[in-house]
Amino acid sequence: MKDLICYETNVLKSNFTRMTPTLLHVIKEMNEFSEYVRFLCKYNLKCDVDVMEFKKLAYQKLAPLKSGRENLWRKHKRAKNNKKKAVIEEKIVDISKQIFPVNEEIGICNSILKRAEKINMHHSCSYC
Repeated sequence: MKDLICYETNVLKSNFTRMTPTLLHVIKEMNEFSEYVRFLCKYNLKCDVDVMEFKKLAYQKLAPLKSGRENLWRKHKRAKNNKKKAVIEEKIVDISKQIFPVNEEIGICNSILKRAEKINMHHSCSYC
């Protein structure tokens, strides 16, 4: 039985085709496109103006989080007790966890807008 399993896994390994760098690039590109589409659908964004508005709102969410984190770092430097420092560090980590997805959303918005701009430059349709 063990030989049969080893034989089957060897067969599966031998049938595995090697991915070329071109194929890996295309797969990465397709994953980016699907991420953009999921993002646009998740927030019901229909055009580049909607994306710019969403980006503006994301920056408005991000500003108080970043300033709060900076204030906590200042408190951390002034704190003399290790327990207080540990509590402040936990708060900083929590805020950083909130900042990360907002930064990702802003990055996706930037990528979408850059791609839309590139498409609009190359698009020369008379009826649009």
